[in-house]
Amino acid sequence: MKVSTAVQPLIVSLSGLRRGAVARLAYFVLKNNPEAERLLSSGLVPGIELELVQTFPAFVVQAGQTQIAFDEQIAKSIF
Repeated sequence: MKVSTAVQPLIVSLSGLRRGAVARLAYFVLKNNPEAERLLSSGLVPGIELELVQTFPAFVVQAGQTQIAFDEQIAKSIF
């Protein structure tokens, strides 16, 4: 019997997901960044379910009836 020792992370950044993936927003790492305010005011709050619609040229997520686009650096800061 072969045992797998690979461990999959429980939380990954948005930039680590594939287009079409559905995930639940856990947290942002956007300290003192005006982009965090924009995300929060757009309804992207911890606990909301997101669908990754597009990854190039910008990341686009859909949360309910809202779509929001941002660059890869911001996507790397969303978990």
